[in-house]
Amino acid sequence: MFSTPRNATLVLGLAALLTGCATQGVAPASASTEASCGKTQRLGDGQVARSVAPGRWVTLKELAASLPPGPVDVGFDIDDTLIFPSPGFQAVLFSKEGPGGSNPYGADMRAVVANPKTWQDLHHQHDAYALPKAIGRELLALHQQRGDRIHLITARVGIEGAALEARMRKFFGLEFAGPIVFTALKPKTEAIRARKLALYYGDSDSDIEAAQAAGIRGVRVLRATNAVAYDKGPCFGKFGEDVIIDSDV
Repeated sequence: MFSTPRNATLVLGLAALLTGCATQGVAPASASTEASCGKTQRLGDGQVARSVAPGRWVTLKELAASLPPGPVDVGFDIDDTLIFPSPGFQAVLFSKEGPGGSNPYGADMRAVVANPKTWQDLHHQHDAYALPKAIGRELLALHQQRGDRIHLITARVGIEGAALEARMRKFFGLEFAGPIVFTALKPKTEAIRARKLALYYGDSDSDIEAAQAAGIRGVRVLRATNAVAYDKGPCFGKFGEDVIIDSDV
């Protein structure tokens, strides 16, 4: 997808920070790990996928049937769980609008992340390229129908975060239970506990780990295959979590 190793490294590095991997020391899967993720299995409608044992694949209907009696408090990650954010991140990472065609946000990934203007422009401008995921609409509708209180917790830095809140309300047409929690690249466990969630949805390993560390159920939403942090051989289900079928779109 990207033309140079440096670009790929920059994108994946920022994605790792945003998903909490860098702060928790989670290493990317190696080729040998990918090869041992599980045997190929058939899903419904002729789909073929890796086994997710000890977790399991679930349909939206199966997920709904497994939920506790409502109403409860549920939480969602934002990037790659509810929305496709990659175009906005690429606009920040690959900007050449600085002197001599340089990136005005920083010379390297850590400088970009540490720059307040990165988050200001991402939230006000570049998130305009983001799109809501179909699975995001379906999951939010499911929990809204149950009367559940819906919370948003993201690893983003909260500079000018009100713009992201407004965009999420516009995308999904609902009011959330309180303002978005921005953990600023830190693990989400304490935020999950503070909101007293019964369930948390996320696409990254750190999302599932944070939910389980908080003593609640984490449910995996698949990252789109063209996402900046897509891992071609992820071991979905490795924490024993449920993984929603077709949730990459």
